[in-house]
Amino acid sequence: MSKFLFTPFFYIFLIIFTVFICLIVYFFNLFVKDKKFFYKIGRFWGKVVMLSTFPKIEVINKCPPEKMNKNYIIMANHQSAFDI
Repeated sequence: MSKFLFTPFFYIFLIIFTVFICLIVYFFNLFVKDKKFFYKIGRFWGKVVMLSTFPKIEVINKCPPEKMNKNYIIMANHQSAFDI
């Protein structure tokens, strides 16, 4: 699946999808004054873009933090622009 990320079809899809979402936001901005609506559109766009890259998700500790009774830090390792 990772080979798909480097094909022109993937980039064309992202560009077309992003332009489509921008046009929707621009059009609805004229009529809708509720900021939550635009927040939902932005989240939808972000989820589609994220899921279209087939990210690898690894869970190291399945224990909920509330039951650990320890101090800890959750940190992302920003090794690429994709993480940020």
